[in-house]
Amino acid sequence: MTTTNPATVDPTGATPPSAAPTTSVRALRVKALIGLGLLVLAFVATMMITLVDAVDPHDGVSGPLIDLALSCLALSGAAGLTAAAVPRTGMECSVRAKAVVAQYALMALGPLLALLD
Repeated sequence: MTTTNPATVDPTGATPPSAAPTTSVRALRVKALIGLGLLVLAFVATMMITLVDAVDPHDGVSGPLIDLALSCLALSGAAGLTAAAVPRTGMECSVRAKAVVAQYALMALGPLLALLD
């Protein structure tokens, strides 16, 4: 007959934290660095959209969404640098993953806001 020690059995039945699937810190850093490379392309696209809007014969004025688009790109860069550069002990893996998601979301939002202007 097999007996289990009642002190080692979790009464809630929750899985231990080590069993949860997580992305490694190195993979998140690589994704953040790839995002920084893509950020350059997003910035070029946003600048092209802004210049096309500036020479538009209808109004020729950049609106407030261009400023917001450039601010989103700046925040995307800050989030990517934070996710890539902060040491392993300085940031939890889940927070680093959220920073990478925020980086990509803000990077996509930049050119879209410039198009809406």
